[in-house]
Amino acid sequence: MGKVYGRVALIGLGLIASSIGHAIRKWGLAESIAGHAKSEGSRSAAIELGFCDEVFASAAEAAARFSGDDPGNIYSRFTNPTVEIFEQRLAAMEGGETCVATASGMA
Repeated sequence: MGKVYGRVALIGLGLIASSIGHAIRKWGLAESIAGHAKSEGSRSAAIELGFCDEVFASAAEAAARFSGDDPGNIYSRFTNPTVEIFEQRLAAMEGGETCVATASGMA
């Protein structure tokens, strides 16, 4: 089964959400998983255990990031720092002003 969802948001990162996140990851159902929890410990655990790609302390923080009001990385098709660094280095190696990296499903 391929990716069914672009992004899944888990609100509250307890036992049920972690089980859902784990299943989504296991079956490859989403491109990325974002989570929300008030507790820093829960947010850290979600990243360490791998059932979230990114976490936010509040819905307002997540909304600001996705609207572009809060500059920061969204690990997906846009604002992925690994891809940006690759593009910069390839452009420098080839003597170009800029580079756009694409992959299957992104072009």
